[in-house]
Amino acid sequence: MRYPLNYIKITQYFHTGKCLDFGWNNSYGGRTAPVFAVAEGVVYKTRYDSVGGNQIFINHFNGMRSGYSHLSKILVKVGDRVEIGQQIGNIGNTGTGANKKHHLHFSLLKQDNDLDYGDYNPLNYLEVYPGQFINEDTVKKYGSQIRYYSQDDNKYHYVYNVDDRGLNVRNAPNGIVIGNICFGTPVLVYENNGNWSRIGINKWVYSSYLTRSEPKSYMVNSKNGLNVRNKPSMSGTILRTMTYETVVGVFATSGTWVKINPNANYWCSKNYLTEVYVPPYN
Repeated sequence: MRYPLNYIKITQYFHTGKCLDFGWNNSYGGRTAPVFAVAEGVVYKTRYDSVGGNQIFINHFNGMRSGYSHLSKILVKVGDRVEIGQQIGNIGNTGTGANKKHHLHFSLLKQDNDLDYGDYNPLNYLEVYPGQFINEDTVKKYGSQIRYYSQDDNKYHYVYNVDDRGLNVRNAPNGIVIGNICFGTPVLVYENNGNWSRIGINKWVYSSYLTRSEPKSYMVNSKNGLNVRNKPSMSGTILRTMTYETVVGVFATSGTWVKINPNANYWCSKNYLTEVYVPPYN
């Protein structure tokens, strides 16, 4: 499970209400910072409670329910399927329990618990994902209990065997293309259907383009773009031009030239590529 905020500042530890309270930071959205779903699931309930203010409850596929209270905005409705890391609302100070202070009251419950009182200590389940920042005081107080998501624990697959066009994401196995993701992107596979893998709600990719091994990814660093040729030479025919910040993989090298397509002679100059970290797909 992912922390529900990108700025992680614990202002009240797992306490009487069996929850964690989180603060905010101006650099991460301020007093109305985005609140994210901690895992994939289905919105069970949204409501206004006199103490908890605007609240969201999400049922997850591991049998838990997550609760988010004192929100200033609710961006989902009952029955919505949400993905891990999807914004569902904003921090606020609604309800008397907020004591006029903007914060997020977060709890993890059993799915038969219809109250706001959590059953589990969230620190035993939440993990810090890439792109999230932990407040220094939080590290000092709770560092031994903070869990970090590791890409080395074999949870992720990686996009592989594609060139600058990326990997198509479809709305169903062999369905309509609804987007694409670049080479090297880590994806979570929730289920398989034949040759297809589901990486989100109604989001499918062809399984042959995924690998367990993390490949190296490179980004075009020339703002004028980078020509792709049919051989490793300036005399080669230009097949296309990749735009600035296109992410590709390198499958072979020849001097200062690299091959970016495993199945075709697509070559470009490595002098205009920079190795990059590609964040997980959400």
